[in-house]
Parts: sequence; C-alpha cells; structure tokens
Amino acid sequence: MIKDNATMVDTYILVPLYNVSISAKILNKTIHGYKFITSECYFNELRPLFSQNFYMRKNVAIDEDLLQVQLGAVSSRPKASYLLVKKLKLPKSVDGKTYKIKEEELEKVYHDIVDFIIACRLEKTGDIHINTVHTISSSSYTALTLGIQTPTDYIWKTSDYYLRHKNLYEINEKDIKNIFKIKKQYTGVLKINEEIMFPIKYFMQYYSTSDIFDKIVKLAISWESCILKDDKTELGFRLMIRTSALLKKDLSECLKLAYDMRSSIVHNGILEDKHEKKLRKYFSSNEDTEVLLGTFVKEYLEEVTRQILKKIILKINKNKIRLKDVVTQIDQEIFESFSKKGSKQQQNKQN
Repeated sequence: MIKDNATMVDTYILVPLYNVSISAKILNKTIHGYKFITSECYFNELRPLFSQNFYMRKNVAIDEDLLQVQLGAVSSRPKASYLLVKKLKLPKSVDGKTYKIKEEELEKVYHDIVDFIIACRLEKTGDIHINTVHTISSSSYTALTLGIQTPTDYIWKTSDYYLRHKNLYEINEKDIKNIFKIKKQYTGVLKINEEIMFPIKYFMQYYSTSDIFDKIVKLAISWESCILKDDKTELGFRLMIRTSALLKKDLSECLKLAYDMRSSIVHNGILEDKHEKKLRKYFSSNEDTEVLLGTFVKEYLEEVTRQILKKIILKINKNKIRLKDVVTQIDQEIFESFSKKGSKQQQNKQN
C-alpha cells in the first residue's frame, strides 16, 4: 500500500437499500466497518462534502435513487429511505500502480456488500433490495451494479401479487448481529467449498424476478443443486425425504406439490388444473388461485429454501466437508433412522 497520506482521499461507497426499515438504535453507528444512514442524512451531511466534485454538480443517479418527489409530481422510479455506507481512504489514481491498488480495495468492498445482502436474505424473510452501488470521492463518481441487483421496475412494481407480498425487511440490533454471524459462516464455507455459490445464486435470482413461475423455478434449482446434486432418478422422492431429514420435519406434502408445479412449468409453461385443486386442498381454501400461489411461494417455499441453505452452510462449516458429502451424510442419517425404526418394530413383535 502507499504510505504517503497526502496521496490518500476519502472515498464513500453508498448502497441505497429498498424496502427496509432500520432501527434508530443502529443508525449512524459503525458496525463491522459500515454505517446505516437515512436519505436525509445523505443530503444534509454527505452530499455537501462533494460540492466541488465536477461529476456531482447536477443530480446524479444516487440523488435520483433517494430524492423524494415534490407533492403532486409523478415519480418514475422507487426511492430508498436508507443507505448502507462504507468510508475508505484510497490513493488517488495518478498512475497504473495507484489505480490498481484503488481498484483492488474497491473490489474487496463490492464483494463484501454482496455477501452482506446474501446474509440478510439468508437470515430472515423480507424483500430487501439493492440496485445501484455508488462510489464517490472529492473528484470522482461511479455507479455500478453487483450482479444481485433487483431491476427498478420490479422494486417499483404495483401488481396485486407484489403489493400483497412486499414485506418490509426490518433490521434491529439483534438482527444485525445475526446477519453478520451468517455472513461469517457463509464466507467461511466459500473458503472450504465454492459449490454453495450455485444454489445461493439462484436464491438471489428469486428476489430479482416478479414472475411467480420464474420464482418457483429459481427456488427449485436452488434445492436441486443442494439436495439432489448428481442424482438422475426419483428426484421428487429424494428431495422430499432428504429435505425432511435435514430440517427434522415432514415436508413431503409441501415439496411434492412444489416439485410437481416446477415440472409442469418447465415442461408445459403452465400449471394444470390438478395443481390448482391441490393448492386449494393444501390451504383448505377457495381463495383466488393467484393469491394462494403467491402465499405458497412466499411463506412456504422461500422459507424452506432459506432453511435448507442455512442448515447446509452450518454442516459444511462444522464438519469441513464438501456439499456432496453433506448429501451423503443426510442419506446415512436416513438409513440409520430407518434401521432404528425397523429394530424397534422387530422388538415390539417379539414382545
């Protein structure tokens, strides 16, 4: 690193957070190198720091992300009420060496922000979204996306499904501790085995689409890449029995319905009448099919996926094994469980 402080400049990485509510107890406090601030704090305290920045003289993308429209005006994009902020001291890009140092440091933070959003979504339900990440210093401004962004048209979407399931992501003192704990566990797993990135990727893509069929398919791919791995036969059965064993509860009815739906969507592009009937039976309700399907995906399938991923991350971390070894371990647990039941039944017959 360059040691001459004269070459260093304050650089801020700002991430507008959509559909979140941040507890006042953690606002403006440094937590693992980050701060949560309000959009008002940005305009009142941070924005003036960049008044001499040529690129910030007019409204730029970050202002559009945060600035609330005047009464009577029509907004064409969603607005973020909170930001995640990271402050760095980085060298000015005066030559190839300093430019490389600066870019390497920024890349580390960008990856860390992705890991933070992944951890938020693994921790609990709630539609936390990001779109653009903004990097600002006294003389530079860049805006970019990190690969897990949600399109603004989806964040802004006002369909019945989205309004019904747009549950706010709340972060308080307890939540933030759990989020960073999961983040540490997840990044630890990546050092052991990067295979977990594939199911995580599809879980993240689930958040980035508003199409309910696409959501089901994304979640199904996430399960398959965790629980089924290289299996070619009896996929639905293996999924049900392994997931139930992993999570220690009977999920056969839920996952059978979900996997049948996934197959119909993939092969036919539609759900059949039998799926609608099963959905009504599952909820014991005659409510509108679209409403039931949205509830099934959001409140059941999303949560099952979250639990699968968290449990597997814990197993890999604890035992320092590969993802495929987790599946082998689950099968062994199932075999032992059946053996114990068989032995018990045999003893009961003898008695």
